[in-house]
Amino acid sequence: KDLKLIKVVGRGTYGSVFEAKWNDIPVAVKIMNVHDSQVASREESRKYIQSFEKEVELLSEFRHANIVQLFGYSLVSPHIYIVQELMAKNLSELTRSKGYVPDDIQILGVIEDIATGLAYLHPRIVHMDLKPQNILLSKEGRAKIADFGISKGKQGTFIQFTKQSHVPGSVIYMAPECFNSPEEVGE
Repeated sequence: KDLKLIKVVGRGTYGSVFEAKWNDIPVAVKIMNVHDSQVASREESRKYIQSFEKEVELLSEFRHANIVQLFGYSLVSPHIYIVQELMAKNLSELTRSKGYVPDDIQILGVIEDIATGLAYLHPRIVHMDLKPQNILLSKEGRAKIADFGISKGKQGTFIQFTKQSHVPGSVIYMAPECFNSPEEVGE
C-alpha cells in the first residue's frame, strides 16, 4: 500500500520496470511477470524467480556509490518485485538520444564510475551482462551498475559455472574467450 506505480519505464526478459513512489520517495520497481504467456514452463518460470532471488541477495550485500541501491523486495508469488533507486536513464538511451553530442569530460566520468563499481565487485562477483542498458545514469550523470540476475560468484580468479553449454549474457558484449571454452573462463 506504500508503493504507488506511476508509469512503465522499461520492459525486459523477466518483466517490467516502473517509476513509482514509495513513501513519497521516487523509486524504480522491477516486477517479474510470473504468469507470462511467453514463459514456456514452470521450470522456466522457476529459473526467472531464481534469477530475481540472486539479484536481491547480491544487491542486499552491496553498499557502493556506483551500484544501484536496493530499498526493498518481495519474492512471494505472484508479487515478485524489487524496489530500487530510480535513475534518469541508461547509457544506451543517452548515447542514442536525438541530438546527443559526446562530451569528453562526461564520458571520462562515466568510465570512472563504471570502473570504480567493477573494482568493488570483482574480488567476488562477475556481472556477466555488463552492457549500456545495465549502466544507469542519475540526473547529474553519475553511472551505476544494475541488473545482477545472471552474475556469478568467483573463487580465486575463476568464475563458478555449473555444467551448462553456454555462458549467460548478451552475446554482442561478451569476450571472445567465452565462445571457445565457456567452462574455463577466468577473469
